[in-house]
Amino acid sequence: MKRTAYLLLKVFLVIFAFTPNTFAQDWTKWGLPEGAKARLGKGNIIKIAYSDDGTRLAVASGAGIWIYDTQTGKELNLFIRHTNKDDIARDISFSPDGLLLAAGGRMPIPIWDVSTGKTLRMLKMDKGYVRSVSFSPDGMTLATGGGDKTIRLWDIATGNMIQKFEVPGRLILKSIAFSPDGLIIASGSHYDNDIIHLWDIATGTNIQTLKGNLNESSDIKFSPDGQLIAAGRGSYINVWDVSTGAIIRTLQRAGMMARSASFSPDGKTIVAGGMGNTIHFWDINTGRSLGSLWGHTHDVVLSVAFSPDGKTLASAGRDSILIWDLHSHKVIRTLEGHTSSMNSITFSPDGQLLAMKSPHDTISLWNVRTSTIFRTLKGHRKSVYGVSFSPDGQLIASAGGKDTTVRLWDVTTGTNIHTLEGHTSPVYGVSFSPDGKILTSIDMSGTGEQINRTLRLWDVATGSEITDLSKHIDEAGIILFSPDGKLLTSKSPHDNLRLLDTHTGTVLQTFVGHASPVYNVSFSPDGKLLASTDKDNTIRLWDVATGTTLHTLIGHTSPVYRVLLFSPGGQKLVSAGGEENNFRLWDVDTGKTLHTLEGHTDPITSVSFSPDGNTLVSSSWDNTVRLWDVESGDTLRTLEGHTRSVIRALFSPDGKTLASTSYSNGIVYLWDVTTIKR
Repeated sequence: MKRTAYLLLKVFLVIFAFTPNTFAQDWTKWGLPEGAKARLGKGNIIKIAYSDDGTRLAVASGAGIWIYDTQTGKELNLFIRHTNKDDIARDISFSPDGLLLAAGGRMPIPIWDVSTGKTLRMLKMDKGYVRSVSFSPDGMTLATGGGDKTIRLWDIATGNMIQKFEVPGRLILKSIAFSPDGLIIASGSHYDNDIIHLWDIATGTNIQTLKGNLNESSDIKFSPDGQLIAAGRGSYINVWDVSTGAIIRTLQRAGMMARSASFSPDGKTIVAGGMGNTIHFWDINTGRSLGSLWGHTHDVVLSVAFSPDGKTLASAGRDSILIWDLHSHKVIRTLEGHTSSMNSITFSPDGQLLAMKSPHDTISLWNVRTSTIFRTLKGHRKSVYGVSFSPDGQLIASAGGKDTTVRLWDVTTGTNIHTLEGHTSPVYGVSFSPDGKILTSIDMSGTGEQINRTLRLWDVATGSEITDLSKHIDEAGIILFSPDGKLLTSKSPHDNLRLLDTHTGTVLQTFVGHASPVYNVSFSPDGKLLASTDKDNTIRLWDVATGTTLHTLIGHTSPVYRVLLFSPGGQKLVSAGGEENNFRLWDVDTGKTLHTLEGHTDPITSVSFSPDGNTLVSSSWDNTVRLWDVESGDTLRTLEGHTRSVIRALFSPDGKTLASTSYSNGIVYLWDVTTIKR
């Protein structure tokens, strides 16, 4: 009966196997959450898998699972889970006939028709997070394993669970695999000495235990004849004899940190990828190194997979997939558009570009209207920590983090105009003066209470340091330009704020009252008021002309270091503490709370006003973005779709578009404000 049901399902799939793709050709609009108009970036890469006929490559990413045509490199489909918070596909598996795809993650587990993108089954259980999925060789069964220490076998035709194995010990299952004959399941775990169990499927008994320190991030792979198992561990890969449980080969390369390993289809070669952007090959019989491939640019090769005919190899880094011809050892195709975590986004002054810094060494400039990359700026040797547009939008400044440099770029041409050197510690932030003639940069070193900061000022036209002013702000704790171009700084041990003349360094005003380091400062748009916070949970409002305190705002229960921002008209102030799930809107004239805006279930990460000052947008660790009416304090709309904590949301300069980015999954959503506010 089970086989009959499976065969009927397979016949149905074959009938529709050549159904035309119904998706629009613009992949930036595939599978969008309600209210979004585009997706920038395909997400960070987690895992790759070939279909058994080699015509399709599935890529699990922060956006979902992308299906590529391996001959053309074109995107064919995008499968979105979107069933739960933090719902990322941790593992993927094609059925042997290539008609189905399963993805691990939070329950339930979807099974898709690869050609149509339709969900055929949702495998349900009460709890658990599935970290690994694997189809049986006959395609009739799916095995799943995860954090609840249980391997489950599912009937594909009915979606029913037909068997489960309780794995002993204090384990989290990281990887499972069927033997080629379908009689054995291997399960890999970490904790309890990181061991591999072999299970007899017919009886459900543990028939062999393989020891040898399995890397928690490494997959288990059977050799094509089923006699060997390989798994990586740090700087080496172990190969076990399945029948005896003995390690028969340990494969090593200097500096290698193995993240994945795979047998070639003929079983003669093992390939491994790991740290160092390198792919290594070994002869399985002799253990001799067969050479290496270099081509990835960002630290690590996360996943490798041979094509079924053994002629090509796919390798995945953090933000690109390379297809290699194994005869010539050359890259024959690059699958682009994948992006690792984009933890900072900034609109250009005209709203036409969105700049995103990656945790690596590049800055991407996206055209907001077309949702395409306009320019990629390359030159930093380490992760980029901060970016800023000049007021006229013609330049971008970037903070190079650990390479200790600041770079100025021409937006139109992508040319690196100046490389500013002088910092001796990682550079974390850059900012232009209102007239665009001066650039500030800040570095930081030390930890805890021993953090040291150095600020430098640069002449944008020449790229030279303005040393006469820099000596006044060396070791300052904070720096900010006022709307009229003066410079605000703070300096220990008194934690006073000082307003400096940018041309002479003369102290124009001192704001005395803080008893601890200043966390956050903000000028009103007309420059007449200043807001500042320290660790006592309060906000001070100052008269800039006189240096006197006008109001002390009380109400937060944690230090206000997340958000401190005046409304465009300067009559209101919004603030958010670091550990609070709500934020506050204040009346600047009276110092009274207008609204406490509640609705998020985790701490606030950002808040911004719309250009007209009538709407607020907030982001949170709860994976959502919320729009608020400033006058009433009511929630206008909750935007869902991010699968990780949203770290930034902001309006475009014309107020028509909203951009939001989430932590670590490499996606920015663009939302049509006029649509989502209805």
